[in-house]
Amino acid sequence: MLRKSFVLFLSSLMLLSIFAPSAMGASVSGSKIVDIANKYSGAPYDYGGTTTSGFDCSGFTQYVFEEAGIELPRNSRQQNGVGEYVSKSDLQAGDLVFFSSTPGSDRISHVGIYTSNDNYISATVSKGVNEVSINDPYYWGPRYVGAKRVLDDKSQASSNNTSVGEYHDVTSHHWASDHIENLSQTGIINGDENQNFNPEDDVTRAEAAKMVSEALGLKTSATNAFHDSSSHWAKGYINAAAEEGIIEGDGKGEFRPNDSIEREEIAAILTRAFNLSGGGSQATFNDVSKNHWAFSEIEALAANSIASGTGNNNFQPSENATRAEFTAFLDRAL
Repeated sequence: MLRKSFVLFLSSLMLLSIFAPSAMGASVSGSKIVDIANKYSGAPYDYGGTTTSGFDCSGFTQYVFEEAGIELPRNSRQQNGVGEYVSKSDLQAGDLVFFSSTPGSDRISHVGIYTSNDNYISATVSKGVNEVSINDPYYWGPRYVGAKRVLDDKSQASSNNTSVGEYHDVTSHHWASDHIENLSQTGIINGDENQNFNPEDDVTRAEAAKMVSEALGLKTSATNAFHDSSSHWAKGYINAAAEEGIIEGDGKGEFRPNDSIEREEIAAILTRAFNLSGGGSQATFNDVSKNHWAFSEIEALAANSIASGTGNNNFQPSENATRAEFTAFLDRAL
C-alpha cells in the first residue's frame, strides 16, 4: 500500500513537471499573449477542438500560449494547477481566468485569457472565440472562480524593455493604442508604476493640465493661480496653463484638480491651447445646441477632425472623458 502511494506521488510530480509552463514564458509579455488571442476572435467552438478550425475553451488557451512558446496542460482544471494565484483586483493581461458552470461553485469548467478593463477572451459554445466582461452579472460574474499567472513577474514587466509606450492593459487592438504610444514616446503621458495606462479611467483636471502643458512645452510656474492647487503635485503645470489662458477655475478661485474633466471642458481647453477655429453656425451634434456654452469649441474640434462624437451623432458634452479619449484628442490636435 505504501509502495502504491509513493508511485502515485511520483506520478503526480511528473504530471506537474510535464505541464509546468515553459521557461520561454520569461520572455513573453501579457500584451503579446492578448495580441495572439485576438487574432482568433470569431473562430468557431468545437468540443474537444484544439485548432483554428474549432476550439473548446482550454484548447484555445493552450493553442494561444503554445504559439507564444509556453506549454499548458490540456484541460481547464489542469491549467488551474500551474502558475501562481492572482487576486481579481490584481489581474494583468495574459493571466488565465477560471469559471464554474454553476454560480458559487469552485468546480472549474471554463478558462479564458484576461485582456484588460475586466474583460477576458475565451472560446464559448454560443459565440465561439469572443471577449466579454468577467463581471457580467447575468452569467460570468457569479461563476468566476479565480485566476492564475503563468507569466512570471519578470515576463509581465518585460514589456518595459521592448519600447516606450507599451502598457500591459493596452494591446495593439485597442482603439487608441496608436495615440497612446505616440504621446508616451514623446514623454507627454505615462502609465503607473505597474506599467499600466488605465485607459478607461477618468482623466482628472490636473492630468489634463499637465498633458497640455507638456504638449505645448510650457515652463512650469510657481505662481499660485488657484488656492486649492498650491500644494498639488501638478501645481507647476496648472499654473503654467492658467498663465497662458488655457485653463480656468470655477469662479471661486478653485481649479478642483482631482475632479474628472468633462468632454465639453476638454473642447474648451484644446481650442484655447491650439487656437482652433471652424465649424460655422450649423450644429454638428444632436445634443449640442447653439446655446451651449461650449458650442463653438465643440464645433471647432469636429471641424478639425479631433472629435467625431460618440455615436448616433451625439457628443455627450457633460460626460467624463477617459484617459484614452483625452489622449486621442490631444494627439489629433498636435
